[in-house]
Amino acid sequence: MTPFAGRSGITATPKIQTGTVTLGAGSSPRSATVTFPEPFAAPPVMPAPNSSNSFASASVASVTATGFTVFVRRFDDTALSSSVDVSWIAVGV
Repeated sequence: MTPFAGRSGITATPKIQTGTVTLGAGSSPRSATVTFPEPFAAPPVMPAPNSSNSFASASVASVTATGFTVFVRRFDDTALSSSVDVSWIAVGV
């Protein structure tokens, strides 16, 4: 029996992928397209990503089975003076 058998109709073993993407300095917001190392069968769940810059927030959008777009925005909307590393996690089947 798989860990999710009988829960919300999920019968497959979950697949978890993680990574880090670096967005260079420049205007805010910055964005990058990320391709998953292995495609999922359906769009995965993605908790809020973590930004290495305490003055910026990170978010994801356009999540598909093959990838997503990550955005970084400074809280005051000024330019990012240095690159920002964004760590992400995706959970799906």
